[in-house]
Amino acid sequence: MPARATSMGVVSMWDSASGYGFVRPYTEKRDGREPDVYVNRALLNGGRLVVGKAVRVTFEDKGHKSRRVAATSIEGEGVQAKGALTGQVVRWNEEKGFGFIRGADG
Repeated sequence: MPARATSMGVVSMWDSASGYGFVRPYTEKRDGREPDVYVNRALLNGGRLVVGKAVRVTFEDKGHKSRRVAATSIEGEGVQAKGALTGQVVRWNEEKGFGFIRGADG
């Protein structure tokens, strides 16, 4: 793997309690030897990653014997900003410019 690269990928894991996760980069030929990219919460400005969603990640090989590859920047639909919630709009008042959202967790 190159010392520094940018790739599209998918969020494969996120641990909110510990504040880290992994992105599986898309490659032409993934033979299992390429490590997933480690993402620390500090890189997300307090946000989180959404498992299964696409991201564009820039990463570098730290040269460590654990073969850890760490993200240096990340963006895309798999990055959820701090305080952002997901859900469905259940009512919208166009005239007054506000509405109500039912959260994804019910």
